[in-house]
Amino acid sequence: MVIWWPLIAPVAALAINVLGQIVVFRWQHGRHFLRSIALGFLLGGAALMIAQCIYPPGSDPFEAWSKALLVNLPCYAALSYCFFNFANLGQSSIRVRIYARVAARSDGVSVSEIAREYNEAMLMEMRLQRLVESGDLVLRDGRYFLGRKRFVPIAKVIFGIKRLILGKGSEFE
Repeated sequence: MVIWWPLIAPVAALAINVLGQIVVFRWQHGRHFLRSIALGFLLGGAALMIAQCIYPPGSDPFEAWSKALLVNLPCYAALSYCFFNFANLGQSSIRVRIYARVAARSDGVSVSEIAREYNEAMLMEMRLQRLVESGDLVLRDGRYFLGRKRFVPIAKVIFGIKRLILGKGSEFE
């Protein structure tokens, strides 16, 4: 077990991430999905750091710790990203795309533009209503504008990774 600990640490941290997200989400009675994801990620990251400190293998503990951390942090981040996308599949993918579209346009986005791109009217209306109710978007004169900017960094990271992997901002380009 001792020799395998550096390899197991990111997976154990992911397990704490997942459990933490579930506990936080249920504790908040199903509200604040993204907050529960972020808190789960932070809990898992803290667990990874603690796991790294508990067992630094090798003759030079700091060197071994730093090398393991150089490998384990990206591994944990990649595993967490996969979990986030899995958990997020049905939760807010359309909402994030709409939010990113509105964020990219200083003149706002008309309701008809969004309806053309996202033709599932009921789903769109439900997602937009949630964004307006949460204060993330503001509806003025039939156009949506940014309210709170909490999704902007998330959208930038998601679309940045898509651009890195796909070579474009979307699989539909």
